Amino acid sequence: MNEQVQTGIVNISGKEYTTVAKRISDFRLNPRFADWQVLTEIIHMGDEAVVFKCTIYNFEGRPMATGHAEEFRTSSKINRTSATENCETSAIGRALAALGIGGTSFASAEEVERAIEQQKPITSLQVKVLESLMEDGHIKPEHLQKVFGTDKISELYAVEADRIINKFEGVAMPPADETPTKDEGETE
Repeated sequence: MNEQVQTGIVNISGKEYTTVAKRISDFRLNPRFADWQVLTEIIHMGDEAVVFKCTIYNFEGRPMATGHAEEFRTSSKINRTSATENCETSAIGRALAALGIGGTSFASAEEVERAIEQQKPITSLQVKVLESLMEDGHIKPEHLQKVFGTDKISELYAVEADRIINKFEGVAMPPADETPTKDEGETE
């Protein structure tokens, strides 16, 4: 992994992805882009999510590429404190990809790693907490259907369950005497 970090190329599941840092470096070092600008703007800054747009302008001030990104503040520990920074970085990486910098994938290595993390299955402890919230009337199946596309707690991803649980922190938390097992998608 250390070599991958130094080169800016990360192998994920047999496919190589370029980090945003590498894309930015390649852009800045390429004489073709000497007088070009990378400008970001906040499209939305809310309590739950952040949306950024990045536009790359050529030396004449003409827009040549754009990229958008959205980050949810509760989707990871890092996003609880740095959703804005992560979102801006992702938007820049996507705009650079639209310009043709960073290989054949629009997704950066960081985006793919986050996407994999967000697809982890719900744990039995999360199911227990959500069932308790549902029994107490704090959440309703129709709300789950509207927001997540399913009314079944067991079909949620762990990150989605965390988003719900964080909203009701302290309301209906069962004892933390249960630890997730590997067969529920947990890794050591």
